[in-house]
Amino acid sequence: MKKRNANRKKSLSYFGFGTDIMKHSVVCSECNSLEPSNRMYCSKCNSKLPKSNLHDLYKSYHISCEKCGTVLSNSMHYCPHCGNRVKASSELCAL
Repeated sequence: MKKRNANRKKSLSYFGFGTDIMKHSVVCSECNSLEPSNRMYCSKCNSKLPKSNLHDLYKSYHISCEKCGTVLSNSMHYCPHCGNRVKASSELCAL
């Protein structure tokens, strides 16, 4: 299973998808270009780039496990990654 997950992550990264890519990318708020998260200014329009990366932005719009940070669907009761019990949707804050 570990080898399968490693191959999946490698494939996602190769095609520009996945958590690792999202954690190292930001989107310019002026021209919407994708930039590496280590840059302070956009290479296209020279605007200051936001501090939050794509992964942080994605997690702000979705429910995630409090223990491991895995993004979850609204119907899940347990995290598929770590097994942590997910709070009921009535206990969660509205985003």
